[in-house]
Amino acid sequence: MTSIIQTTSSNENTQPVILAVDDDSVIRIHVKSSLESNYQVISAATGKEALQILDSNNVNLIIIDVDMPEMSGLDLYEKIKQNKSLKNIPVIFLTGVEDEDILKKVKATNIDYILKPISTFALVSLVHNLLENKNTTT
Repeated sequence: MTSIIQTTSSNENTQPVILAVDDDSVIRIHVKSSLESNYQVISAATGKEALQILDSNNVNLIIIDVDMPEMSGLDLYEKIKQNKSLKNIPVIFLTGVEDEDILKKVKATNIDYILKPISTFALVSLVHNLLENKNTTT
């Protein structure tokens, strides 16, 4: 398990931090390249790795793949919501799953989600809106 945590320059320290969790490295790279001009992006390949990163980093938003091995994105989301220090972090789900039962579970969370393949415009817009909403409510 390897985390992609990068050293940041002083101006990047003021950027919001986004954690992208997906077992597919191509998706993690796509999310990072789509967002890195305005945000610091940290990547994790598993739910367990994501929880370790959340323990040691101040994260402003989490992007989670729904369908991952070991710990699903929905299970990771539940663990985040049970943690008092993490439960208010905005979450976006990513899914390429067309299984109706899984989509119903995603929709039941009332969390925004983006279908794969990911539209860069949709991702950037949703991230911006969620962070703006968080800033206006805190």
